Amino acid sequence: MKSIFTFLALIFCIGFMSVQAMDIYVSPNGRDSGSGSQSNPLYSLDDAIDLANAGDRIYMRGGTYRYSSTIKILKSGRSGSVISVLAYNGEVPVLNFSSMSENDSNRGIVLDGDYWHFKNIIIEEAGDNGMLLSGSNNVLEGCIFRANHDTGLQISRFSSSDNSISQWPSNNLILDCEAYDNRDSRNEDADGFAAKLTVGVGNVFRNCVSHHNIDDGWDLYAKPETGPIGIITLEGCIAHNNGILTGGGSSGGGDKNGFKLGGSGIKINHIVRRCIAYNNGKHGFTDNSNIGSIEFTNCTSYNNKEYNFHTRDGASHIFKNNLSYRSTSNDRLRGDTSAPNVFDNKDSWPYSVGSSDFVTLTPGPDNNPTSNGFLSLAANSDLINAGVRSSGIKYNGSAPDLGALEYGGTTSPDPDPETYKLTLQASPSTGGSISVSPNKSDYENGESVTLTATANSGYTFVGWSGAISGSANTASVTMTSDKTITATFESADNGGGGEPETTVRIEDTHSSAQGLCDYDGSLKNYDNADNGSAINLSNSADKSIVWKVNAAPSGQYTLTWRYTNGGNSAHTQAIVAHNGQPVRDLTFPKTKDKETFVTISTTISLNEGVNELSLTTAENGEFADIDWIEVTGPGASFANCSAKNSESVVVENATDLFRISAEDYRMAGYATVAGDGYQTTTGGAGGSVVVISSLKELEDWASSREKETAPQIAYLSGKISSSKSTVVTIKHGANISILGLGDGAELENVGLNIRNYDNVIVRNLKIHEVFYPNDALTIDECSHVWVDHLELHSKIGPGIGVDTYDGLLDIKKGSRFVTVSWCYIHDHMKTSLIGHTNNSGQKEQDRQMRITYHHNYFYNTYGRNPSLRYGAIHMYNNYFDKISDYGLAARVGAHALVENNHYNDVDISMTTDKFPVSGLPNGYICQLGNLLTGDTGAPIISQTGCDWWNLPYEYQMESASTLARALPSQVGVGKIDISINSNAVIANVESHKDVVMSAAGFEVENNYPNPFSVKTSIQFHLDEDEPVSLIVYDMMGNEVYKLEHKDCSRGLNEITFHRGNLPAGIYTYILSTPRNAAKKRLSIVR
Repeated sequence: MKSIFTFLALIFCIGFMSVQAMDIYVSPNGRDSGSGSQSNPLYSLDDAIDLANAGDRIYMRGGTYRYSSTIKILKSGRSGSVISVLAYNGEVPVLNFSSMSENDSNRGIVLDGDYWHFKNIIIEEAGDNGMLLSGSNNVLEGCIFRANHDTGLQISRFSSSDNSISQWPSNNLILDCEAYDNRDSRNEDADGFAAKLTVGVGNVFRNCVSHHNIDDGWDLYAKPETGPIGIITLEGCIAHNNGILTGGGSSGGGDKNGFKLGGSGIKINHIVRRCIAYNNGKHGFTDNSNIGSIEFTNCTSYNNKEYNFHTRDGASHIFKNNLSYRSTSNDRLRGDTSAPNVFDNKDSWPYSVGSSDFVTLTPGPDNNPTSNGFLSLAANSDLINAGVRSSGIKYNGSAPDLGALEYGGTTSPDPDPETYKLTLQASPSTGGSISVSPNKSDYENGESVTLTATANSGYTFVGWSGAISGSANTASVTMTSDKTITATFESADNGGGGEPETTVRIEDTHSSAQGLCDYDGSLKNYDNADNGSAINLSNSADKSIVWKVNAAPSGQYTLTWRYTNGGNSAHTQAIVAHNGQPVRDLTFPKTKDKETFVTISTTISLNEGVNELSLTTAENGEFADIDWIEVTGPGASFANCSAKNSESVVVENATDLFRISAEDYRMAGYATVAGDGYQTTTGGAGGSVVVISSLKELEDWASSREKETAPQIAYLSGKISSSKSTVVTIKHGANISILGLGDGAELENVGLNIRNYDNVIVRNLKIHEVFYPNDALTIDECSHVWVDHLELHSKIGPGIGVDTYDGLLDIKKGSRFVTVSWCYIHDHMKTSLIGHTNNSGQKEQDRQMRITYHHNYFYNTYGRNPSLRYGAIHMYNNYFDKISDYGLAARVGAHALVENNHYNDVDISMTTDKFPVSGLPNGYICQLGNLLTGDTGAPIISQTGCDWWNLPYEYQMESASTLARALPSQVGVGKIDISINSNAVIANVESHKDVVMSAAGFEVENNYPNPFSVKTSIQFHLDEDEPVSLIVYDMMGNEVYKLEHKDCSRGLNEITFHRGNLPAGIYTYILSTPRNAAKKRLSIVR
């Protein structure tokens, strides 16, 4: 039985696991080697960000942090579980980037992730923006952006490939922030705040102050090349004294406006409410050629150098309740000014304004200039209650006042509030209920709602999904849009072990891959349907909907439909069929009306595997419209509609329940993922062929492959053994396959060490009884490796100590894009080590490790099944039997995702806590769908890290309950056909002769220093004058640096590579000439 998943399909389940938020501490007195605890804080905010996951809090202690490179934030939190960067307990952290030169790329922080919250952080003296905000759904609160060499805070895209408004930063809130003294060397480009050029929808500035910046207070510029930006909302913001610095320096070519609201004649309907502009060097508010329909409501503009309000011909702006006083020029207004306003121009208005209308015209402090009554209306002013009601404006009294500051505060309700709907649902619908407080049909913007989930008898509450997440029964949501929230329940009884009961819901909008196969009708729109629609069958008998689901074991499953049946002539009878055979007549009672949805359930028997379900109308006429079907039972899951239906079978012996077809032995997991210059793992495909049948041939071949990248396939034939422990090392090259011929290829007391070799495949080979100190198979500093259908073992029992043999399969030193599949691993003490040391100096390299273990059979082993440090492993569909110590151990910050594995008689199935290291975090294990039987110890997991995962590949999983019967017969040697193509040209294995390179040959030396923090030198020899190119790739295969056609001379040459703004990590570089190329690695450290 199989089911096809992408990882995103699993997030629904994973999100319900309880994740304990972590507090990480950063201090000016911290250390890069710190653990991030309060007593042992970090210094680097970068390091803290690397540690943080959704829901975590980074606390910054007060003082100055002097950082020299851009802090790039690429990871994300999630809705309801943001990652926070917070000033600790009222202290004042200052992030100082003064060592940066002025350069477009030298931003202080690039926030390209989503769901972050920065609060009370000061960012100063960056070489460009203090912060570039390019992610979405973030909150910046109480932050200060000062003395940066371009705009203090700019909202724009980070990646130039994001070309549509849907990809641009959206739904960010900038709250109570301040920007000042931002100045570029030309005195003309640095604004306080900018949201320009490439900005998405839903961005809001609220109660922010921008003053004494060399250019504008706010800049919302747009240009034809990128087109319109999203509507920006400005509420309660103040712009003053822009065009001059606090120290008196003045602007050169800067615009000096308070609020610059567009550009290039592009129409964008921004919203400006209760904002104030005063003492700016040019205009207070200007549309800057944005001839759209900007809303100016309850704004005050005072004493600006030119115009208080300046708008252009052709605009259709809306002016309500605004106040203008003491401008040099009469206000220039284009649009609808019919509502009450008081402007500084020659028009006749029912109101006039003078100094006596104000409490004072002397500003308070720069960061809060109205705190002393500045521009507040005096008690006797006739501008009080003189305005008109307007959406989004609260007020005190009979009507809004004119101007930004409401006399007596804004306490009355908004007459036309924005409202949103909250949709709640339980899954399964029989699992429990949700109470809501307050319980209303519509909620105002910003209103908080409390939800409580209560499980029915026989069920337990698992967690929330949709607009919120978490596993606490009581949760709250803030209404800022229409929201849908689901409470998920599961059966409290798992039947004494075996598959856990799950619920799969197939929506009316699902695809055939998600179990919706066919229906005789169309989708009909409903406001109250889950996805806004339901299936409307044609109005006659024998019209059907067909679904397919997987069942883990055969047995009783509950089917539940959500439907509406409110038509006047609605018919109620239907036939439920299983695999084409009718099993139940079912009545769908009429509902109150066509908008009311209810559920109905029935129970039927399903076979293990794929089951086809159908619902067929039994009579002519209008039938119920179906929103979704839920199937609840052990291991229920989606099935692809192309999958063959399972039949009921009687098994005489439980040894051959099913056979996974050979095509399912194809490569999967991380080895398939593009990165480091490779699109996938191909090994020696397309290369020459050698056949190896002796130890000398194997050693000679390995020697010949050093520094060799031409693809080659090495077939191992028969048994190769050694009387003493031997390791054959294959190093410093790429593109090989090592394949065992037939079912008899084996290495006895001969291990393989694959070191600094990329694009490697090892299949169908037995390696056994390799005595200490050598491993059976070691993978060091490699990228793109597939290990498949190996048998790895030694002996275990009396007289065998923990160091009689070393590792069976060790993967170390930053190896990544590695898959280990369909291997038989048995009778060994130290089974599989991933990451060889806790030393923090190895952290930077080993945290790059990305490994997949799937469909492996571990039998009669002791520990390390596997043991993981720093990196990440995805384990699914492995079978662990008779493990006398522990299965998986995740250590020192490593992450493991463990799905649908079977643990039988395993002392400790999995643990994050077995190997604690002082000053370092334990590991993380996110586990689901695993089966624990026999004398197996429960998982010992203190932190899950489920939200860390976002797998870059699709994969296939079986139910854990099938593995014990299926895997043992399908793993190891002889299960795949490895033979030599009859057309292959067999090359001779020749002994490798060392070549001393001189000026007469092409040779690239290892770069020095390596690792490095600022720059490194790459030396190389050429045998003639020719151009050289250098390309550097990051670990995901993205090109990050390119130097083309540098003319070089015969002999020794050198290129100095500067790190620039590249983050710490491992990189691959290719240095090439028209005739030669060499590939190597470099490592950047902080």
